Amino acid sequence: MTGKGSGIFDPDNRITRQELSVILFKAAKLVSNKAYNTSNTVQGFSDWKAVSSWAKDSMTFCVNNKILAGSNGKLSPGGYVSREQAIVMIVRLLQGISSNTLK
Repeated sequence: MTGKGSGIFDPDNRITRQELSVILFKAAKLVSNKAYNTSNTVQGFSDWKAVSSWAKDSMTFCVNNKILAGSNGKLSPGGYVSREQAIVMIVRLLQGISSNTLK
């Protein structure tokens, strides 16, 4: 994890969906030492263009592996993640890693 930039880590700040997707994608790559297909963009979401460039691969990975789901046709990349949502996403990642089904 690299923080927010300018030497700021900000551990007490809330985390967005795209920020958590980056963390989970990095964790998946670290644990499985595998290359994942992130070329299949999920442009079917109406707010896909709102995803920051640094998070596009991660968001694609999370959507493709059903770790992250949109709502009402939107990903809400800048939306904050609740603790419950974060737990669900982490569990989904761990299930994908343990079953070797991540793509």
